[in-house]
Amino acid sequence: MMWYSIPMTIYKELNNKKCIILVSGGPDSMALVHMAMSYKLDIVLVSVNYHMRDSSQKDIELIQSFALQHQLPCHIFDAYDLKGNFQAKARDFRYQKAIEVAETVGAEVILTAHHLDDHIETYLWQIKRNHKPLHYGIKPSTWLKDFMLVRPCLMMSKAQLIQYNHEHNVPYIIDESNTSLKYTRNVIRQQCLTMSDAVKNEILKEINEANQEIDQIIQAFIPHMSEQGIDVSWFKTLSHEHQHVCLRVFLNEHKSIKATKDALDQFCLHLDHKDYHQFFAPVYLLVHYGMIKAFLPLKANTQIINNKTELENADLTLYSQSLKKLPCAFFEEDFPLILRFAKPKDRLQIKVGRKKVFNWFSEKKIPRIARQSWPVIENAERQVIYVKGWGADLVHRTNIQ
Repeated sequence: MMWYSIPMTIYKELNNKKCIILVSGGPDSMALVHMAMSYKLDIVLVSVNYHMRDSSQKDIELIQSFALQHQLPCHIFDAYDLKGNFQAKARDFRYQKAIEVAETVGAEVILTAHHLDDHIETYLWQIKRNHKPLHYGIKPSTWLKDFMLVRPCLMMSKAQLIQYNHEHNVPYIIDESNTSLKYTRNVIRQQCLTMSDAVKNEILKEINEANQEIDQIIQAFIPHMSEQGIDVSWFKTLSHEHQHVCLRVFLNEHKSIKATKDALDQFCLHLDHKDYHQFFAPVYLLVHYGMIKAFLPLKANTQIINNKTELENADLTLYSQSLKKLPCAFFEEDFPLILRFAKPKDRLQIKVGRKKVFNWFSEKKIPRIARQSWPVIENAERQVIYVKGWGADLVHRTNIQ
């Protein structure tokens, strides 16, 4: 019997967590599913039929049969006519479906069966394209929206995974499109399959050395990143290449993993702008009064609360605390309350007259992008009676802290 399987350190991280496994029917993902089953992990299978091959339906039938035999939840999706870069579009589509299922079933982790040959292939691709990533090859784990994406098989070769399937009688299908030379990555993939173990070990050594060098650079940046952001004056002392590295690290901390060179170049051109912002999904990167900050916009979430009973049970993520604990008194005549984002003409009653909410934003140097999703409470008379961070108007103010 073979000794390799999901590493124990990864298993401990996955234990007691519901996991989505992206499965294609190929030897890699089928081996991962079997390993996860042997560890009794709580798994849900997700697969996509791209209808690009005559045999693609056989892959789906294999997955469905295996899931039925082992009583595994299984979600199958169809994708037709993906335009543009097919491999990139297909990857984005299956990740999006994995996220949707994870949200539906309450999963915390998404697993993929990337293996050692994929790791080497990605590194060679990065070198060929002269990429400057934060990590050469494939990372063992990363963020996919709000979910941890984990690759448990990264240090196992494709040959080892195939052998695992043979020893454990795990069915699989070989995708013949992987041998097509239509895609540049497939050309590199075929080169990897013919490499000797000695050559692979040399490349792995290169990858490790390159990643150690990047890690040293990143560690030097960490002390300059705080909750307040990154000081623009210090940032300007970095080389152009290191500015990009620094921004990528900062964005990764806020779960943004896609930032093109052109987008980063555009942001760096506006370092002297006191209130510039640019979107790097899911966050905005800001230049705000000499600091680089990250801002996660809130989703539009207008809520109506009809009475005090509803107030007691309201789920109010916009305010980061229960409404009943806000320094604001709510009277019977205030209902229904409307919870919404601030508008340019909003005003709040103060000791002398009514003050524009957007004037308060300016005084407090609230970034313009943040003003677009700033929560306020409006009463039945259509008057704003509470502004998050500012407080309640003169009539509704309390001493609650």
